[in-house]
Amino acid sequence: MKNNKLNNLIKLSFCMFVLTLIVTSCDDLEIDDAYSRHNYTLEMEASSIEVVLDEERPDDVAFTISWEAAADLGFEYNTSYLFEIEYVGGSAKAAIIEYVAQDERSKSYTHEELQNMLVDYWERPTGATSSLQIRITTNTEGPRVIIPEVATVNVKVKTYGPAPFLANRLFMKGTAVAKDEIEMLPVSGNANMFVYTGDLTVGSIYFPIIYGEDVKVNAVGPRQDKEEVSGLPMDIQVSEITKSGAWQIIEAGQYRVTVNLSTKQISIVPASDVLDLEGLFIAGTAIGAELQMERTLEDDNCYAFRGHLNAGTLYLPILFNGQRLLSIVPSSAGIQAIEDGITTSFGQAETGAAGTASHWEIQTPGTYRIIVHAETKDITIYSPDTDLQPKVVSWNNTVLPQNPYTAPITELWMYGGFNGWTGDGNGFSGFHNDFKMVQSIANPNIFVYKGATLPRTTISDEFTKQSYTGSLRFAVSNIHNNVYAFGSSAPAQRNVSNGYLIVNSNAPQTLVEGQGDNRYAFFCIPSGTNFVVVDVKNLTVTFDTK
Repeated sequence: MKNNKLNNLIKLSFCMFVLTLIVTSCDDLEIDDAYSRHNYTLEMEASSIEVVLDEERPDDVAFTISWEAAADLGFEYNTSYLFEIEYVGGSAKAAIIEYVAQDERSKSYTHEELQNMLVDYWERPTGATSSLQIRITTNTEGPRVIIPEVATVNVKVKTYGPAPFLANRLFMKGTAVAKDEIEMLPVSGNANMFVYTGDLTVGSIYFPIIYGEDVKVNAVGPRQDKEEVSGLPMDIQVSEITKSGAWQIIEAGQYRVTVNLSTKQISIVPASDVLDLEGLFIAGTAIGAELQMERTLEDDNCYAFRGHLNAGTLYLPILFNGQRLLSIVPSSAGIQAIEDGITTSFGQAETGAAGTASHWEIQTPGTYRIIVHAETKDITIYSPDTDLQPKVVSWNNTVLPQNPYTAPITELWMYGGFNGWTGDGNGFSGFHNDFKMVQSIANPNIFVYKGATLPRTTISDEFTKQSYTGSLRFAVSNIHNNVYAFGSSAPAQRNVSNGYLIVNSNAPQTLVEGQGDNRYAFFCIPSGTNFVVVDVKNLTVTFDTK
């Protein structure tokens, strides 16, 4: 080891000598630290690489990080240490950084400290596993430039608290399922809703989850074990799979199963009961002239309206086979006030009788949002008091200039090398209105592109010179590229390196938001992509072909 250190120091001294000559001969030349590299001797280890936090022991040490001293470069050099801990997976929140004393060789974290870091600072869900990367970096000062030594270790940490209502993949399992298990498919444009249509036998059914680092650790189950399925939406809970209960299917048949993690409900209904329609309208004295609702771009089974309603009656005629014989009305017969902002099941009545005997009553005039999902057979009516609001963000607006500049997100553009950075002259270079996304009527935090197949131009990266095809990210304004943006989770650093994440069709991806290095982290879109759904609140994006 001593001989290796001596050889390394000799090599280092020679490199520093050459570098000194270069700097002396050209004062304006920027030093390239790459020439001063030497073999790293800094080492780091964790007391455990998998940690489960315990709420009952908040002040106990959860794990300890220890490291060896850096290479001894002699009395002319002074070495200090920079300690960093960072969430791995993409976050707008930076790493936690601090200097440690020269003679310090370890650092410990309690259960409560790690819980607060992950849940409060990095905004990770409770009851989920996250990866942390811990780094120790040397800073050496002396007569010559010495490249820092770096040591890293990764640790998986599971927080305590309720399990999250989140899933990257969802499965059906139980004695009612013919196979060992069946994977459910996410609904296009809604990564938190999963659907299955097919045969189920008499027996039990529950839903294992894959989310991030946790593979079938948790499962979706009923609030009370052995609950029998009904035709109405049922409340769900997420718990450890070993403690999860199950629903009971009491009659074999073909069913439509819908698990909605956003509303925390499940629907298991006979497939024959699923609503079929060709169009949906708004009628009643609250609207005046009958008006057709729009089918949302993100979900063909979802219909939405946002506009002014008067005080008066409200019901929704269904267009099927060219006629409007039936209308959507409250689930129980009669005249009812809206359940403001609450997703509920609905019923059907003859359109001729809906206006007089079975409808909702709008009490106060104003702007309302109505969302109907034909697949899950539910409706949500938002009054002006409960209506969904667009996400508000702040950034350094270098065009105005104003820092911080705070505004709701009402527009979103795709931007990057996917179209060769070609613009249309209606904004900063590289922005094109053909690739401006449409804000959803059903949810102001969802933006959709649905149209012609997106271009997939191949570009050469400015730093690595490697080729990448179809790279893009998202920006809230087309005025300047230095703006609040949503990039991929690929590592990137401004003026140092760009990041590229190659994605598959219909596979939800995590967005990293902000005005930092995430602006240089791109998605490489799949071939044939003509459908893109971005959720700026839940920070997900899905690229697909429709």
